[in-house]
Amino acid sequence: MQTHTHKESDQLLRNAVIRQLEWDPQVVSKDISVTVNDNVVTLTGFTHSYSEKYATEKAVKSVYGVQAVANDIEVKPATMRTDPEIARDIVNAMKLSHGARRPY
Repeated sequence: MQTHTHKESDQLLRNAVIRQLEWDPQVVSKDISVTVNDNVVTLTGFTHSYSEKYATEKAVKSVYGVQAVANDIEVKPATMRTDPEIARDIVNAMKLSHGARRPY
């Protein structure tokens, strides 16, 4: 049996948590970050509702191997855009603008 270091097992657990969040239909935010240290998961980022914040925590707790969750997700109302959302929109606008240019 191959043994894993703590860093390797934390990375495997992080990957499992991310897959669970991608699978869960109640978690729609693309602005959630996941870190794992000694099987303790820390969630940061933004959601647009408290129900999504707690659905995220519940989904993470359902992953085998998670010993605890520190839920530091901030709730920003849907009327407020988060910095990552604004950044994605800027990148998309720049891509569209660059793609619209035609060489003469």
